[in-house]
Amino acid sequence: MQKLKIRGRKNKVVESDLRSELRELKESIIKLQKSKQTNQGQTRNRLAAPKGKFKVIGVDKFDGDEFQCGIFKTAREAIEHARNKTAENMRYASDSSVATVYYVYDDQGRYLGRDT
Repeated sequence: MQKLKIRGRKNKVVESDLRSELRELKESIIKLQKSKQTNQGQTRNRLAAPKGKFKVIGVDKFDGDEFQCGIFKTAREAIEHARNKTAENMRYASDSSVATVYYVYDDQGRYLGRDT
Protein backbone atom coordinates (compact mmCIF):
# COMPACT_ATOMS: atom_id res chain seq x y z
CA MET A 1 0.00 0.00 0.00
CA GLN A 2 1.45 3.33 -1.05
CA LYS A 3 1.45 6.21 1.36
CA LEU A 4 1.63 9.84 0.39
CA LYS A 5 3.37 12.22 2.74
CA ILE A 6 2.09 15.75 2.53
CA ARG A 7 2.55 18.78 4.71
CA GLY A 8 -0.60 19.60 6.58
CA ARG A 9 -1.43 22.38 8.98
CA LYS A 10 1.39 23.75 11.05
CA ASN A 11 3.93 21.95 8.80
CA LYS A 12 3.08 18.51 10.24
CA VAL A 13 3.65 15.64 7.82
CA VAL A 14 0.41 13.76 7.16
CA GLU A 15 0.31 10.28 5.60
CA SER A 16 -2.54 9.44 3.31
CA ASP A 17 -3.48 6.16 1.67
CA LEU A 18 -3.50 6.82 -2.08
CA ARG A 19 -5.98 4.03 -2.80
CA SER A 20 -8.60 5.34 -0.41
CA GLU A 21 -8.13 8.88 -1.78
CA LEU A 22 -8.56 7.61 -5.32
CA ARG A 23 -11.65 5.59 -4.36
CA GLU A 24 -13.24 8.66 -2.78
CA LEU A 25 -12.50 10.75 -5.87
CA LYS A 26 -14.04 8.11 -8.16
CA GLU A 27 -17.18 7.96 -6.01
CA SER A 28 -17.50 11.74 -6.14
CA ILE A 29 -17.15 11.75 -9.93
CA ILE A 30 -19.80 9.04 -10.31
CA LYS A 31 -22.23 11.00 -8.12
CA LEU A 32 -21.68 14.14 -10.21
CA GLN A 33 -22.20 12.24 -13.46
CA LYS A 34 -25.45 10.70 -12.20
CA SER A 35 -26.67 14.10 -11.07
CA LYS A 36 -25.89 15.60 -14.48
CA GLN A 37 -27.73 12.76 -16.27
CA THR A 38 -30.77 13.24 -14.02
CA ASN A 39 -30.85 16.98 -14.73
CA GLN A 40 -30.56 16.39 -18.48
CA GLY A 41 -33.36 13.81 -18.34
CA GLN A 42 -35.65 16.19 -16.46
CA THR A 43 -35.01 18.96 -19.00
CA ARG A 44 -35.57 16.61 -21.92
CA ASN A 45 -38.87 15.35 -20.41
CA ARG A 46 -40.07 18.90 -19.81
CA LEU A 47 -39.41 19.81 -23.44
CA ALA A 48 -40.76 16.60 -24.99
CA ALA A 49 -43.93 16.75 -27.07
CA PRO A 50 -46.62 14.07 -26.81
CA LYS A 51 -45.79 10.90 -28.76
CA GLY A 52 -45.61 11.54 -32.50
CA LYS A 53 -46.04 15.32 -32.10
CA PHE A 54 -43.84 18.42 -32.04
CA LYS A 55 -43.80 21.12 -29.38
CA VAL A 56 -42.99 24.80 -29.81
CA ILE A 57 -41.51 26.47 -26.73
CA GLY A 58 -41.24 30.25 -26.43
CA VAL A 59 -38.37 31.81 -24.48
CA ASP A 60 -38.57 35.43 -23.37
CA LYS A 61 -34.97 36.59 -23.67
CA PHE A 62 -35.66 39.58 -21.43
CA ASP A 63 -36.48 37.60 -18.29
CA GLY A 64 -35.75 33.99 -19.33
CA ASP A 65 -39.35 32.85 -18.91
CA GLU A 66 -40.32 29.74 -20.92
CA PHE A 67 -43.79 28.78 -22.08
CA GLN A 68 -45.45 26.29 -24.37
CA CYS A 69 -46.68 27.87 -27.57
CA GLY A 70 -48.26 24.90 -29.32
CA ILE A 71 -48.30 21.22 -30.24
CA PHE A 72 -48.11 20.31 -33.94
CA LYS A 73 -48.59 17.18 -36.03
CA THR A 74 -45.53 17.70 -38.22
CA ALA A 75 -42.05 19.10 -37.71
CA ARG A 76 -42.51 21.36 -40.75
CA GLU A 77 -45.62 23.00 -39.24
CA ALA A 78 -43.91 23.47 -35.87
CA ILE A 79 -40.74 24.98 -37.35
CA GLU A 80 -42.76 27.29 -39.61
CA HIS A 81 -44.81 28.45 -36.62
CA ALA A 82 -41.66 29.02 -34.52
CA ARG A 83 -40.03 31.07 -37.28
CA ASN A 84 -43.15 33.17 -37.88
CA LYS A 85 -43.65 33.88 -34.17
CA THR A 86 -39.99 34.82 -33.74
CA ALA A 87 -40.09 37.16 -36.74
CA GLU A 88 -43.26 38.78 -35.40
CA ASN A 89 -41.71 39.29 -31.95
CA MET A 90 -38.50 40.70 -33.44
CA ARG A 91 -40.54 43.42 -35.18
CA TYR A 92 -42.10 44.59 -31.93
CA ALA A 93 -39.13 44.20 -29.57
CA SER A 94 -37.14 47.27 -28.55
CA ASP A 95 -34.00 45.26 -29.35
CA SER A 96 -33.48 41.80 -30.86
CA SER A 97 -31.47 40.76 -27.80
CA VAL A 98 -34.64 40.86 -25.67
CA ALA A 99 -37.14 39.52 -28.21
CA THR A 100 -39.01 36.31 -27.48
CA VAL A 101 -37.75 33.41 -29.59
CA TYR A 102 -39.34 30.03 -30.31
CA TYR A 103 -37.79 26.56 -30.43
CA VAL A 104 -39.13 23.20 -31.66
CA TYR A 105 -38.75 19.85 -29.85
CA ASP A 106 -39.85 16.33 -30.79
CA ASP A 107 -41.46 13.66 -28.59
CA GLN A 108 -38.03 12.66 -27.24
CA GLY A 109 -37.27 16.22 -26.12
CA ARG A 110 -34.69 16.68 -28.88
CA TYR A 111 -34.17 20.16 -30.28
CA LEU A 112 -35.21 20.32 -33.96
CA GLY A 113 -34.98 23.92 -34.94
CA ARG A 114 -35.35 27.47 -33.93
CA ASP A 115 -36.64 30.84 -34.79
CA THR A 116 -34.80 31.81 -38.02
